[in-house]
Amino acid sequence: LKYTILENGIENFSDSLNLNIPPQMTDTIIIDIPAVDNDNEVILISKLLTNSKDRLLNENHELGFEQFELSCLST
Repeated sequence: LKYTILENGIENFSDSLNLNIPPQMTDTIIIDIPAVDNDNEVILISKLLTNSKDRLLNENHELGFEQFELSCLST
């Protein structure tokens, strides 16, 4: 999982997590988000990528994408 925090459209923070969740299973993931100015537009972008090459997909192939507006964060 690669995630990025945008503050007013500018990348503020980026990191990745190595997940090992079996197919058809779920898990809870905690993401540490740095303090941001509550007056700014803050967006969390997450991308789920393959971590290795297999017969069908290359390494770092994007499997999923989601964007969240984080309007409740405060400094």
